[in-house]
Amino acid sequence: MKDFRIIVDAGSTKTAVCVAARGDVAPELSRFEFEGCNALTVNDDALSSLVRKIVERSNVAGEGTVEWYGAGCATEAVCRRVEEAWLRQLPGVEATAQSDLAGAARSLFGSGKGIACILGTGSNSCLWDGNGITANVPPLGFILGDEGSGARLGARLLADALRGILAREFTHAFLEEYGVDKGEALENVYRRPGASAWLARFVPFLKKHEGHRDVQRILRENFTSFVERNVALYPGSRNYFLGFTGGVAYHFSAVLEDVCREHGYRISCITKDPMEGLIKNITL
Repeated sequence: MKDFRIIVDAGSTKTAVCVAARGDVAPELSRFEFEGCNALTVNDDALSSLVRKIVERSNVAGEGTVEWYGAGCATEAVCRRVEEAWLRQLPGVEATAQSDLAGAARSLFGSGKGIACILGTGSNSCLWDGNGITANVPPLGFILGDEGSGARLGARLLADALRGILAREFTHAFLEEYGVDKGEALENVYRRPGASAWLARFVPFLKKHEGHRDVQRILRENFTSFVERNVALYPGSRNYFLGFTGGVAYHFSAVLEDVCREHGYRISCITKDPMEGLIKNITL
């Protein structure tokens, strides 16, 4: 029996941590949040600093395990780099690093099978067999892909406003709230880093005006694209339940459910983030 278990869901925006320590009857859980971390792009010093802060906040001792599910964990080399960062802070710990997509799939389906989908700032999906990812349609980022994501929703809202496609009063309300014009839009999307996050910041406006016909059109078009250009590409896709996690999926679940149903798909669950599923029935 282990003394502790640390589960990390490391996204580019935030890193969520749950620590399970041995208790008298059941594991005692503590949850924290830290700055975001993309393992592919973060430098060694920043990665070590984050791991050190997690260890200090967790206040663990004895034998334990670490499960890291993170953005950027796309290759064995990157995963090994994360695992080594933990070993430097907690020698002897059993550390494993996997992709955030694997974490989402495990959270949504556990040992079951299904098509796991992430709809957040970006989007992604995979076919999960209960043990691992067996197929993945490449998301390709917000320029070539990421259908249904916050970045693509924000991009469509902004483009429609600047082109006069939205209703006039709706365009005025949007541009007035964010104070954005064509020059600023082109600068932030094509010349500055962080374009995905910048575009996704418009999603709260969509939520606030979810009942507006233009918002409904944007949501339905984007979710339809996600289903047709991602989910439908998995062989026998309609034989599997779909599971969704991420802020976009959670906040616009009604429209998402309608689109999936119209395309003949069944949804097993929609969650705001993967952590709840990852710590469900946690044991030591």
